[in-house]
Amino acid sequence: YIVIWKLCRFIMRKSTSKRGNGGGGKTKKKKSSNSPSRSSSAKKLDKYLKFHSLSILVLIVAAILALGSRHGGDGMHDITEHVDDEGSKVQRFLTWIIDNGGTISPQVTLNVFPEYGGYGLMSLSRAPLDNSFNKSTLSLQEEEKDNQLDSDAKSFAIIQHLEEMFTIPPTIITSVESVLVKYSSVIPDIRQRLERSVRPNFPSTLEQQDVIIALSLMAECALGQQSNFKPYLEVLPMDVVSRLDTFDEDELVELQDEYLSSLARESKRKMKVAWEGSGGGGYGLKELAKLMANHAASSFVEKIHLKQTCLTYDSFHKYTSIVSSRAMVLHGTKYLTPLADMLNYAPQQQSSKKKNDDPCQIKSLSSFSSFSPPPVQSFTLYHERNNGSSNAVGSITVRSDRDVFKGGEQIFEDYGNVDNSLFLEAHGFVPYENPSHCAVITPEPSMLPNMMQGDDFEKKKECDEVSEYFTTIYNNRWHFTAT
Repeated sequence: YIVIWKLCRFIMRKSTSKRGNGGGGKTKKKKSSNSPSRSSSAKKLDKYLKFHSLSILVLIVAAILALGSRHGGDGMHDITEHVDDEGSKVQRFLTWIIDNGGTISPQVTLNVFPEYGGYGLMSLSRAPLDNSFNKSTLSLQEEEKDNQLDSDAKSFAIIQHLEEMFTIPPTIITSVESVLVKYSSVIPDIRQRLERSVRPNFPSTLEQQDVIIALSLMAECALGQQSNFKPYLEVLPMDVVSRLDTFDEDELVELQDEYLSSLARESKRKMKVAWEGSGGGGYGLKELAKLMANHAASSFVEKIHLKQTCLTYDSFHKYTSIVSSRAMVLHGTKYLTPLADMLNYAPQQQSSKKKNDDPCQIKSLSSFSSFSPPPVQSFTLYHERNNGSSNAVGSITVRSDRDVFKGGEQIFEDYGNVDNSLFLEAHGFVPYENPSHCAVITPEPSMLPNMMQGDDFEKKKECDEVSEYFTTIYNNRWHFTAT
């Protein structure tokens, strides 16, 4: 307002000065500014300018608000379009599952949860609960330490523990076997090619499976609109999952874990070497990805122009990270299962787990004489690959690992006894709460002096079993979690 007022005052004085000097004649000597007439004129001018400056300010503000409303409306329209677009994606995805022979519980749907970085499963209400029951039951649920509800309350759960939430048909589940079956007829030596390019760079069988499934997703991505997996690809992350091998050097320093830092660097190296080809007669995954995409496109009558952005190293890294973070492991085999991979993590209440399900529990040394895997929560209790008795052979049924009482809330699941380092390494996040988090301890020979001394065969054998136990459990953390 002050700026407008001073600007108007300046313009008016200039205008008055010009009118006073008009005609080219000599100007009269100005009266002293202290004269009564000058003082009175100045006051009137200031009053006049203040009023009109306020009017101009009001007009400017009104114009800004009108313009902002217009653009704000466009912004709201963009947001609405975005929400509608997300809703359309979800609807197409769920319809795609049903059209391919899947089943989804009426109490389960998919929704956007921005705080979790994308999608998640959401519960849908049945008939409204009786309010008198609802409050007392839910308060009871919160107060009881073991989270146990009586049988009457349990019957009011929207989704009950072990209730089937959905079954995904085998035709849209991707595994190494499904990839080989799909491409073996058009690339007869695909198994040998994968052996030469994948195994030397990825010793872990789980990593090998990640890479092979990722190549299949890249081929589907390259098909664009023609891909049968398009509704699924639409709801997958647009960028690489921020797992350990996306950390730069500064972030690795912040991590303060030399072992995990070395894993990150090694993962980056392996990925790039495998993509470009390591020489020595090996095939680069770059060529294999293009070959798979071309053969996938050749199955269509019309000519398909492949999306080259789907066949780059960045795309390879992205889809490998997606498979690594989303595929479930059943008996050592990875299955990328649509919808099942949308369940976000939250630990079960301890009462739902076995009392001895402590992955960090250290047994007495004498108990190592007969090696056995550590006790873990049964992942297969909630994730079952069907043999055809009631569902299609190879389909996967997912059941709820907890009771769900409210509609409109996210449905979570426990990923099992998984250490935080594995969450970061493979899933790209570290949970706020993880009852299964462990500390990694590297023992030195001095820690076991009695076992390391002498020639006692039995002691040496027991020591070897201890070493094998800890080495195997750490190198196969995910495998044990699954089995």
